[in-house]
Formats: sequence, C-alpha cells, structure tokens
Amino acid sequence: LEYDSIAKETNRFRLYKNGLTGLADASGKILIEPRFNQLTLLSNGTVKVTHTQKLGVISAEGLSIIPIIYDALYY
Repeated sequence: LEYDSIAKETNRFRLYKNGLTGLADASGKILIEPRFNQLTLLSNGTVKVTHTQKLGVISAEGLSIIPIIYDALYY
C-alpha cells in the first residue's frame, strides 16, 4: 500500500491517503485504513473519528464503540 504521507505519533503512525487518515502500530501493522477525515487519539486508547461531518468513537483496531452518526461528541 502507498500513502501520501506518514506521521509518527507516540507509539503509532498516522497514515494519510487521498485526504483521509488512518492508523498503524509501531511495527507498521495497519490498524485503521485511511478512511476518515480526522482521527483524534484519546487517552483511554480509543479514537474519536470524523467522517463526512459526523463523529463517532472506534477502538484502536477500528471496531465501532460509538456509531459515527453524531454532530458533536464531548470527551
């Protein structure tokens, strides 16, 4: 897979492709394919995501915790 850019964040890598972002672990294993407009790593290990102007929370492995259907989320 090719990416437009990769940025290191603590023990993970943020992946960018076609204006979308995803996540890989320190070994390079893809955790979340670049499919979100924005990712925010939360302190509890989950990820707040934005996709088509809707917000939700997923696990670091990409599993849904809070569906991506909300206009606002406060953490």
